[in-house]
Amino acid sequence: MKQKLSLSSEFNEMKTLIEEEEKIAAKLIEEEENKAASQVADALDQINTQLDKLKEYKEQLDSLLSHTGSMHFWKSIGELPAISLKACTPPNPAEVNVRKVELVQKVVSALKQVLVRELKAPMQQRINQVDRAEKTKLKALANPDQRMDTNKTKAKASNSPDQVPSAGQPNKESSPSDPLEPPPFQTANPPEGKQARKKTTKTKASNSQKHGSGAEQSEEYKKLFNVATLPMTRCELLQYKSKITFDHRTAHKKLLVRNEYTHLSVADQLQPYPDHPGRFVNCVQVLGLQSFSSGCHYWEVNNEGSNFWAIGLAYVSLDRQGSRSRLGRSPLSWCLESFGQKLSVWHRGQEAILHVSQPRIIGVHLNYNQGIVAFYSVTDSMMRLFYYEVEFQGRVFPAFWLGNIGTTLSLVQF
Repeated sequence: MKQKLSLSSEFNEMKTLIEEEEKIAAKLIEEEENKAASQVADALDQINTQLDKLKEYKEQLDSLLSHTGSMHFWKSIGELPAISLKACTPPNPAEVNVRKVELVQKVVSALKQVLVRELKAPMQQRINQVDRAEKTKLKALANPDQRMDTNKTKAKASNSPDQVPSAGQPNKESSPSDPLEPPPFQTANPPEGKQARKKTTKTKASNSQKHGSGAEQSEEYKKLFNVATLPMTRCELLQYKSKITFDHRTAHKKLLVRNEYTHLSVADQLQPYPDHPGRFVNCVQVLGLQSFSSGCHYWEVNNEGSNFWAIGLAYVSLDRQGSRSRLGRSPLSWCLESFGQKLSVWHRGQEAILHVSQPRIIGVHLNYNQGIVAFYSVTDSMMRLFYYEVEFQGRVFPAFWLGNIGTTLSLVQF
């Protein structure tokens, strides 16, 4: 039953995204139609004004022609106003941005082609493709040492001591959407030579994003950060406890925010929240009211037995609508996600499945200065589930996604 609910939730979200795309495209076309209609209305007003003037002039002429034999006729003829031919010039034709309309149609057509191409393959074939991709990813995670040895061999063969291997150059985080940054499951080769070591020191590490496996990290990176320094006990983590509340201004209209902005659930119907530029439109999400740009912080979230949720961090620039607005589906957010019986982490649209039991209480530890986001299962022994190493580029906010009706999240009050 839960699996069917999860499938229904995913398909409903896809339908919502497509409907939103349709609304946006229709609105763009409607704007052009309204602009043309407005121009036509202005032209009609101008023509009607000219007709009124001509009618008035005709009436004056008819009145004067009835007195052609008197001096009054010749005197009145001289007093008639001159009619400018320019005033009777036809108005300019209505202009429509044909290029804009064509581009909207092409974008919609391209989206349709993508969907047709994806859905053309039988479901079983797509299942097999996903299965093979996940097995390949798990093999790569299971043999990090072998992969590092291969990378080092390639680097030595293709680079002189004074050259920086192209795969090891630091990624630029000035643009969060930089497509050259390696995904969280890959580690670039460590730079060699004096010049490369200087660049590595300046950027804190040869990668701006690394997977949580300590065996996969380079020696240069280990000097700057050691996974063993991450807090492992709740007592250690509570040193950095921070009060978090939900920002109702960003809450999707299907979210109920209660108990002084610490309790979150999905409603049956849309709530009458006022429109706000920061409010999520498609994904049932909300940001925290607090944001962080330095220091260490820790908070806990109780999912109260729900199976469809995501908890993480996001920049304020995270999209508010579209597929990239969902947590973890772009470079602007990171999250731990529970989807039915599956627990995984997401960033840049890439998923890593965690083969552990579902946590009831989730701890989130942020070390902004060192660039660490770590997720914990809060138990008596505390289990670290996963961590990301990030080079932050601005303030980050706690972020939350709820999958369907019945899902509930509440912030633990220390």
